[in-house]
Amino acid sequence: MSTTTLKSHSERAELYRATRRPAFVQVPDMAFVLVDGAGDPNTSQEFADAIQVLYSVSYTLKFDLKKQTGLVYPVGPLEALWWAEDSAELPIGRKDDWHWTALIAQPDDVTQDWFDRARAEAGRKRELPALRRIRLDRFEEGLAAQVMHIGPYAAEEPTIAALHTFIGEHGYTFDGRRDRHHEIYLGDPRRSAPQKLRTIIRQPVIAARPPYPQTLHGLPGPRAHDPPDSGAHWCGAGSPRKGLRTASGQFHVDRRSCVRSYVRRLP
Repeated sequence: MSTTTLKSHSERAELYRATRRPAFVQVPDMAFVLVDGAGDPNTSQEFADAIQVLYSVSYTLKFDLKKQTGLVYPVGPLEALWWAEDSAELPIGRKDDWHWTALIAQPDDVTQDWFDRARAEAGRKRELPALRRIRLDRFEEGLAAQVMHIGPYAAEEPTIAALHTFIGEHGYTFDGRRDRHHEIYLGDPRRSAPQKLRTIIRQPVIAARPPYPQTLHGLPGPRAHDPPDSGAHWCGAGSPRKGLRTASGQFHVDRRSCVRSYVRRLP
């Protein structure tokens, strides 16, 4: 049987490659195997059980798909979504209050039938306490900001603060009641020194202010999901004395009514 290499990492390279300088990424709809839980990940057996079953099922899927379809792909890194009830930001010092979803990305070829067979096979090979809790699902984060943190997980707070500053400077915000703090673990804490651990920190973003209604010329105003430099600006956000030229056009400011009308750039 011929093999087909799935270039998932190269096709979605920017999602799993970051620097210490924050940047925006557009995260598409993707498939994951997931386990939900709560509590301090450093002391919770529930979190350890989740990691065990995620890797067991992911590797079973990898080998089954290669054997039966010829598809070849690497198992992705461990990821986790974090949040706290009734809190817009993750309370760093109160890990017992954390809720989490541990997950590993999967190729689109993984259907529910493939997942069900792999879960049953993994359960026959070894005891997996979290086997009943693992599931296959899809979700789309959309526009997000991410940055690389290098060092211990407990020292992430300054990196997160820098990411929030970057998000705010571009007219966006992270709403922890609506979205989840996302971390992608590129290092193995069992094999790497804490100061060398690499973690991508990602947060979905939304517009910091509601979009204004139609402009004077009848063209639609910016939307909440418009990416940076798309022309999505609001009154008061650094109003220039002259029109602000962007890649998509130019704004003119009417200070008397604080309305910006969009004028398409002429060729």
